[in-house]
Order: sequence, then structure tokens, then C-alpha cells
Amino acid sequence: MYRCCPGCNLSREGCLSLGRGIHCCPLCGALFGECVSLAVSYEYVKPRFASEDVPPQRWRYYDFTCHSGVGTVRRHGWFDRDTGLIVQVG
Repeated sequence: MYRCCPGCNLSREGCLSLGRGIHCCPLCGALFGECVSLAVSYEYVKPRFASEDVPPQRWRYYDFTCHSGVGTVRRHGWFDRDTGLIVQVG
């Protein structure tokens, strides 16, 4: 599904594989890929919002397609690269 980084369009071949279907873009820092479960995606971006204002220079895009026995779920938005907490959904 992901032929390139959804954050900056760098070819997926130019991105770093983190394993388990997840890639990291060396240009914009986005995390993206297909996961076998929501739990795997939570290892990279936690399922909680940041409780403080996060400076925009720490925001990174994420876009995960998570497959499970109940169907497919897409998680995407912006997260704090230092804490892994969500800054904005969508």
C-alpha cells in the first residue's frame, strides 16, 4: 500500500525499515507502514495524547494501516518524536 512516505513522498526504498512492516523516513521523520495489529502500532506511537503543548519542530507524521481479526484500521496524524505521544489525529 505504501509506495512512498506519506509525509514527503520519498520513495519507500529510501526509507529505513524498522521491522514488523514499519518504515521511518530519513527526510521528514515520518513513521508509516502496515501492522498485524493495533498493538504493534502502539509500540511506535502511543494511544494517548500529549498533555502539554509540543513545539512544532518535534511533530512527526505517522500513518499506520493495522490489520486484525476484526478488520482493518487506519491510524494517522502527528506525534511527538521525543515521547511518542499523539499531538494531532488525522
